[in-house]
Amino acid sequence: MRRTFALLVLALSAVLPSAHAAIAPPAYLLQWGTAGSDPGQFAFAHHLASTPGGQVYVGDLLNARVQRFDGSGGFLGQWGTSGDAPGQFRDPDGVAVAPGGDVYVVSAHKVQRFTASGSFVLGWGSQGSSPGQFQNPIDVAVDADGFVYVADWGNYRIQKFTASGVFVSQWGSRGSGDGQFTLPFGVATDPAGHVFVSDADGRIQKFSSVGGFLQKFGTAGTGPGQFDFPGRVAVDPHGWIVVPDQGNHRIQVFRPGGGFEVAWGSHGTGAGQFDHPTCVASDAAGNLFVMDKDNSRVQKFAPLAVPTAVEDRDALDGIELANAGANPLSEDATIRFAVPAEGWVRLELLVATGRCVRQERAWRSAGAHTQSLALRNDRGGPMPAGVYFVRLSAAGRARSIKLVTFGQR
Repeated sequence: MRRTFALLVLALSAVLPSAHAAIAPPAYLLQWGTAGSDPGQFAFAHHLASTPGGQVYVGDLLNARVQRFDGSGGFLGQWGTSGDAPGQFRDPDGVAVAPGGDVYVVSAHKVQRFTASGSFVLGWGSQGSSPGQFQNPIDVAVDADGFVYVADWGNYRIQKFTASGVFVSQWGSRGSGDGQFTLPFGVATDPAGHVFVSDADGRIQKFSSVGGFLQKFGTAGTGPGQFDFPGRVAVDPHGWIVVPDQGNHRIQVFRPGGGFEVAWGSHGTGAGQFDHPTCVASDAAGNLFVMDKDNSRVQKFAPLAVPTAVEDRDALDGIELANAGANPLSEDATIRFAVPAEGWVRLELLVATGRCVRQERAWRSAGAHTQSLALRNDRGGPMPAGVYFVRLSAAGRARSIKLVTFGQR
C-alpha cells in the first residue's frame, strides 16, 4: 500500500520577497514586409491584430486595404479599395479580431465588420460627436463577450458597442486627468474584460469594461517605464502588458499590476530594431507580433519567459493563495484562495520546469474559497517526488505557491 506523500508548503511570504524575478527580452523569430503596394507590402500601416492561432491582420492605411497573413508571414489574402461604399476604406487603421473570428476595421468616421476572409457583414458610424458618431476613429478592440470598443481620437473618448453596432456607452474627455485623454491612440482588452487605452501624453490607462478608471502607468520621457507616444498594447496569456514605445523605438513590458519589467529594441533596421513601432498583438501561445511602422514590416518574437513560481506583489490586487492542509497531506492538496471579483478561476499544478500537468477551472464569486486539488496528472497518474507549484489565475492576475514532495514508499 502506497504511503501518502509528505508535502512541505512554503509560505508565500517566505519565498517571495518584495523584489521580483526579472524576465529577459523575448527572442526574435522572423519578419516580413517592405514598403510598397504589392501583397505583403505596407504603406503607413499602424495597427495589426492576431487570432489565437497566430494569423495576423494588418490595417494597411495608405493602400486602403486589410491584409491577412499566417503566423510566419505567408500572405493569405486581402480586401478593400479606396472609397466610401461598404467594404471600401478611407485610411483603414485599427483592426480587431472577435472571438468568433470576424474582423472589425475602423476607417474615416465608421466601423466595418467582415468575415475572417473579408466578406462585408455590416457597418456603422458617421462624422460627428454624438453617440455612435466618430471624429477620426483610430483603433478598435473586441472583448471576450463580443463588445466592441473604439478609440474615437478626435472626440477624446472611448465608445462601446454591441457586435452589431448598437451604442452601449462612452467615457473620456479632453485632458490629462484620470479617465481623460490627450489623444487616445490605442485600445485593447484582456481576458478579464479590462480595457487599456494608450494616450499620446505617455500614459497607459486601465478601465473596467464599463469605463471605470482602475489605474495608470507611464509618463513622458526616455527612461524605463516612460514613453515617447505609446502605441497599442498587448496583454499576453500570463497577463503581462507589452507596450510599443514609438518615439523611443523600443518595446516595454510591464507586470500585470503595471510595474516596469524590461525593455528591448533600438532605432534601426536590423532584426529586433524598430523605427516607430506602433502596435503589438499576442496569440494564444504568447507569440508577439509588432507593427514596425516606419520600417514597413511586421516582426515576430517568441513568448515572454514569465517565471511560473514567482509573481510580483503588485500583480496580486486582492488575490490570495495558500495551502490549507496539514503536513503530511493526503493525495489531494486543500487549497485556500480569495479573489476580489466574481469570475473564472483556474488552478494549475505545475512541475518545476513550468509545465502544467493538471488544471481545474470554475466560476467563483468574490471572496474566500477552499478547493481540493488532486496531486495527480490529467491522466490520473500519481505525481512522483519533486518540486511542484500551484498557480491561481483570476481577474487577469496570478499567484503561485511552492510544494515540495519528499518521496513515497
